[in-house]
Amino acid sequence: MKGIDTLMAAVFIILISVAGIAIVLETSQPSVGRLEEISLMKESKNILTKIDDAVKDVAQQGEGSTRVLTFSVGGGEYFIDAEKEALIFFMTSRSQIIGVGISTTEGNINMFGEPNRVLLNISYSKINVTEGGRFGKGYRNLFIRNNGYDFANQKQIISISLVPVLPPTALAVQFNQDDSPYIVSGTNVGGIPLDLNNLGEGSTYDVEEEGFGVGGEKTDTLDEYGTFNTSTQLNGWNENEVDIDGDLMDNSPDTSVYRIGGGSLIGLTFVGRNKDWSGEYVYRNTTLINSGLTVQLNLSWRKSYSSITPTRYDMYVRIMHPNGTVFTVWSDSSATWNTWKDVFQDVSSYFDASGEYEIRLECDLRNGNDKNAQTMCWFDEVFLEVSTPFTYRIEILHNSTPISYSGTLYSINATLNFTTNVFDTYSLQIYDWQNSQWKSTGCGSGDVQPDIPTQLWCNENIDPLNYNSSDNIVRIRIKSTTDSDQGILKEDYVQYYVNYIP
Repeated sequence: MKGIDTLMAAVFIILISVAGIAIVLETSQPSVGRLEEISLMKESKNILTKIDDAVKDVAQQGEGSTRVLTFSVGGGEYFIDAEKEALIFFMTSRSQIIGVGISTTEGNINMFGEPNRVLLNISYSKINVTEGGRFGKGYRNLFIRNNGYDFANQKQIISISLVPVLPPTALAVQFNQDDSPYIVSGTNVGGIPLDLNNLGEGSTYDVEEEGFGVGGEKTDTLDEYGTFNTSTQLNGWNENEVDIDGDLMDNSPDTSVYRIGGGSLIGLTFVGRNKDWSGEYVYRNTTLINSGLTVQLNLSWRKSYSSITPTRYDMYVRIMHPNGTVFTVWSDSSATWNTWKDVFQDVSSYFDASGEYEIRLECDLRNGNDKNAQTMCWFDEVFLEVSTPFTYRIEILHNSTPISYSGTLYSINATLNFTTNVFDTYSLQIYDWQNSQWKSTGCGSGDVQPDIPTQLWCNENIDPLNYNSSDNIVRIRIKSTTDSDQGILKEDYVQYYVNYIP
């Protein structure tokens, strides 16, 4: 029995040892994965800190200051978010190295835990981040530049963009653009396509922005009820009768005194010494007026009196905003008698919200010191005209000459140098032939100052084959944001760089 006990003890020891080894092997695998994730997060913190330090350096050193950062990314994905003014990193974390819902901060870096994912970011409140883009594993270059100060928002403008960086074994081939650019919106006003093959030689390919809009077509938001030709035109007008010393509606339309059309709106005091008539007006609503449009007030006016010169003879046009605020958009207090005067006045600045507005026509009159004194005022041909102004934009497509390479395609870069004669906002995009859509990811955009040489590029190293057509063409387009200034885009240089590994 003793021998059996000894044997059984030995078996139990072996079984316990095997189980222990199995437990160690099983639990060590997640530990290895966790260490790898911790190492990747440490790398991301170092990279974000380097970018942040460079951003601060160029911000302090003034406009034109630049930094180029070179680093190798081991994993995860980085996003330079120009919309949120932030540097963002995210990675998969099966080991959940930061717990779900947990947030913490190290220096300027905010860290968050989500299910199977970790996010890190650095946000800016005093910096306007432009350009932007995404990048992941591989060799990377970032170009960081101080582009001046945004006085409206009181922020430093810092451009952060990708510069193509090749692995040590990669080769690059350069290609020109092919034939004439295709102008979707705009007009070629100078230069030839061959000018785009040489940088800085003085010749440019010039395209003027195309105008869009109704081009002066106007709509009266009073529906011509301000002509006062007949009693029909008084429909929809109301009077706030607050003063018994005069009236605007009772004697209208005046078919004896008018500018044109057969009638006018007349206001007059009652006959008598020092009759004081004020605060009374007629009013009506406009049709819907959308913000951002050109609004013009047109009207004709006239004043007169009998017996003796009045002591007050003021006329007003006021507008009540949809928010209830009342503005005086036109007035006259001159001693101008018995003659029609015409007004054509831009009042667009008062119409900064979409909605119905109220227009008010008002006379404030006071008779002279005579029992037969009377004072009169007239409005005629009152129009509140809305017109959609011309807006301008440009869109140009550039194709490469057929590209070729021997090996594995690593990345495609398209670069465009240009200037413009007015302030504008431009963006560059590249066409994804595989998914039949334009892509902005990896491409530059931003505000462009007049007559300042500017360079935008697209750099695609994630699925680069998507940007190579079946007939080996790379296509890009440059667009301006629609605005009211007509500019000329002067393209100096368009080139395509194909990077491959033999």
